[in-house]
Amino acid sequence: MAAEHEGQAGGAVAGAASARPGRRFGLPGRRGLTLGLVLLAGAGLVLASRACGSRDGARRAADSFVDRYYVEIDLPRARELTTGLARAKVDQEIELLAGIAAAESGARPSVHYRFIERRRGDASGDRTSMVYELSIHFEGGDEVVRHALVTVGRVAGSEDWRTENFSEFDG
Repeated sequence: MAAEHEGQAGGAVAGAASARPGRRFGLPGRRGLTLGLVLLAGAGLVLASRACGSRDGARRAADSFVDRYYVEIDLPRARELTTGLARAKVDQEIELLAGIAAAESGARPSVHYRFIERRRGDASGDRTSMVYELSIHFEGGDEVVRHALVTVGRVAGSEDWRTENFSEFDG
């Protein structure tokens, strides 16, 4: 009986588990509370990782493209995520900017984005579009809000997705 009361404030009666402050999850004393909290935290992490992991490949591909193209302004890395018309657009921009020195980091705009919606894709589920709100902040304090439509498609025979087209619009 002494082992059952280990770590508990004096005089608790055996069988009165709900009245003992140190007993949680059916385990005695502080160890039970600690183990219970660890189990609860572990379950929370599993649920959180599943929630983050539930973001499908299409959304991840579109987010990655928006990061590289609009936020990082890294055209060669954005190009890696493209195919078709999107690749042609990025290639054209790379060609137009060839020989022009990159802007200093202070002169570059700061871009933040927010996912707005997923638009219905094709019937096969191999193509879909995402809409993002882009907040572009310039060095002088000016801000412009634009929207980007990013269309992604599944690479044939795989689970990979690539950006097939993108465009910006007001509103």
